[in-house]
Amino acid sequence: MRFAIMFFCYVLGIGLALNAFFSPCIQALLPLFKGLLTLIDGHFEVISAQVTTVGDAQVIDFEVRLAKSFWLGKHFIEVDPSGVAHASTTLVHLWQSLAVCLALILSWPEILMRKRLLALAYGLLGTLLVWCIDVPFVLLAALWQMIDAHYGIADFSILTDWQQVLENGGRLILGLMIGCLAIFLA
Repeated sequence: MRFAIMFFCYVLGIGLALNAFFSPCIQALLPLFKGLLTLIDGHFEVISAQVTTVGDAQVIDFEVRLAKSFWLGKHFIEVDPSGVAHASTTLVHLWQSLAVCLALILSWPEILMRKRLLALAYGLLGTLLVWCIDVPFVLLAALWQMIDAHYGIADFSILTDWQQVLENGGRLILGLMIGCLAIFLA
């Protein structure tokens, strides 16, 4: 019971802190995410990447355009130099996994301080590695959904399914898994 109460308090406290101070950290990682998106899918050229506020939410917003023409099913999609698209994901979605991971490590019972600090370092590194997959693929899923919707293509897409899993609790599970792995490795 003590563990559950501590875990809840840590998630709440870390979540509030991340909500207030997380934007500059992600701003620093935008060039990495930009490079990864271009590396993973060469169809898009990133024009700009920024952290902005939309309504009440802070979002990572990528402005992209097609880098090359290609065939998609029966449709030839030609590069339009004036055409741009926006893809975004909220910062809240990103920091969920970090908050859960850190809260799990901090509230874990009977762990020495040295091991806890090592587990925190592993947790931060693990979360960063997950974000290197998470952010580019979620943004690519949003871009491909726009293209598919525009051309009326209703094919199965592992990208859009992955995006749905992450946005419907998958990031929380990833945070728990990273936290458990970090504790185990420490």
